[in-house]
Amino acid sequence: MGKYISIGQFNKYYFFILGSILVKLLNTFITGFFPSLTPNNPVFLFRFQPSLLSHPFIKYTFQYLGYALGGLISQFIFYIRNKDVGKQFKEEENSQDDDNSSALMSRSRYNSKFIYNYQNIFDKNRKSYFKRVFLVFFLYYFSKVSISSLDSLGFHQTKLWTFEFFPVYILTQKILKTKIYKHQKFSLSTTLIFSTLLYFINSFVPESDEICDNEENKCGFIQFNVYQKIINKLYWFFIPIIFIIYFLAMASNAYASVKNKWFMDIKYISIFNIITFIGIIGFLFSLIILFILSFISCNKDKMKYICYLNYKERLYYENFRSLDIENGSHFFLEIFLLIPIYLMSNFYSIYFDLLIINYLDPFYLIPIDTCYYIIYETIDYLITLSITNLYSNIRFCLAISSDLISVICCCVYLEIVELHFYGLDENIKKNIILRGENDRETTELEKKFDDDDNDDDYENDNNEKTCN
Repeated sequence: MGKYISIGQFNKYYFFILGSILVKLLNTFITGFFPSLTPNNPVFLFRFQPSLLSHPFIKYTFQYLGYALGGLISQFIFYIRNKDVGKQFKEEENSQDDDNSSALMSRSRYNSKFIYNYQNIFDKNRKSYFKRVFLVFFLYYFSKVSISSLDSLGFHQTKLWTFEFFPVYILTQKILKTKIYKHQKFSLSTTLIFSTLLYFINSFVPESDEICDNEENKCGFIQFNVYQKIINKLYWFFIPIIFIIYFLAMASNAYASVKNKWFMDIKYISIFNIITFIGIIGFLFSLIILFILSFISCNKDKMKYICYLNYKERLYYENFRSLDIENGSHFFLEIFLLIPIYLMSNFYSIYFDLLIINYLDPFYLIPIDTCYYIIYETIDYLITLSITNLYSNIRFCLAISSDLISVICCCVYLEIVELHFYGLDENIKKNIILRGENDRETTELEKKFDDDDNDDDYENDNNEKTCN
C-alpha cells in the first residue's frame, strides 16, 4: 500500500484544525443543535433554550462582540509583552550599520514588525489601506452572516460548497502568486466532480417519508426536499436567488481568507488586529441591521415560516422588542455563564481559523468545515436513529460519502496524503526540496571539480616553465 499511497509529514499546526472543529461544535450546542427529523426538539448545551441567542442578529451581535473584546484584550497583552521589542525594531531601522543591531533584528524580526505595525496602525502609510481593509472585513461579515442565516432557515442543501474551490484557486494564484501542481489539480477536479454530484443528488431527497400537518408545521417540512421547502416557505423564484447568494457569500469568504493571509504575510498585520477589526465592523453592522429589522414586519401569508417572532400580533424576522426575558434561573445562567462562554468560544473560533490561514493555507478551511459537517451529520443520525427511515438513511449515506471524498481529496491537495503513481508526487513539497538539495550538491561538486581542474592546469603550466 505504501508503494502507491503514503502519509505525508506531520505538521504541529494540524492541532489548530482540531481546535477549530471542537469550538465550532461547542458553538452549535450553545445556540441549539436541531436534528433533521425532530427539528422542534433541539438539543442545547445546558438543556434550555437561551432567550438572547435565539434571535439571529442579537446572536451575531454577541458573536462579533466576542471577536472585538477578545482581539482587544489579546492585542493589549501582546503589546505589553513585546513592547520593548517594538522599540528595538525602530532603533534597528535607524542604525543599519550596526552589526549587533542587525543580528538582533534577525532574531526578533517577526514579533517586532507586528509591534511596529501595531504602534503605527493609523499612520499615513497605513491609512492608504483603510478602504481595502474595510472592504475585506465587510465581505467576511457578509459571507458569514449570509451563509449562517440561510443555513438556519433550512436551505443549506442548495449550498454547493464545493464551488468555493474555484474562487480560492483563482485568488491564491492572483494574490499570493502560488503555483498549482498536478496532484492539486487532480484532487480539486475529483472533488468537484464526485462530491458535487453526490451533494446535488442528495438535495432532491426528502428528509422523511412521513406525512406531516403542514399547516401547524409540526415536523418542519421534513417530507419535502430543499427545493419544495423553498417553494412552500417563500416562492419558486427564490431558488436561483438563494443559489446566487450562497455563491457570492462563498466567493466573498474565499476572498477574505486569501486577503487575510496577504495582510499577515506581506503587510505584517497581526492576527489580533484582524480579529479586532472584524469584530468592530461586524458588531456595528449587526446592531444597525438588528434595529432596522425590528421595525419591518413580514407578510403573514407566506413569510410566517421565515419570520417567526411575534410582537403585538405582527411577525418579524428579528425584533429586539419581542424579547421575553424571565428573571428566573435560566436568565441568570444565560447572562453570567452561557454568554461569556459564547463570547470566548467565538473568539477562539476565528482565532484558530486565522492561525490556520497564517501557518498553513486558506484551502485548509474548506476541509475543516467538511470534517465539522461529518461530525454534525453523524451526531444528527445517531440522535434520531430510532426513527430513521429509508430517505434519512439515503441522505446520510450520500452526505457522508460526499464529505469523505472531499476530505480525502483535500488531504491529497494539502499533501497530508501522498499518491505515488502517474507522477502525482513529482511536485509535492518534500520532493521539490529534495531536488533542490540534490541540485545544490551537484553544483558544488561541479564547482569543486572545476577548481581541481584549474589547479591541475596551473601546476602543469608551472612544470612546463620550470623545464624550459
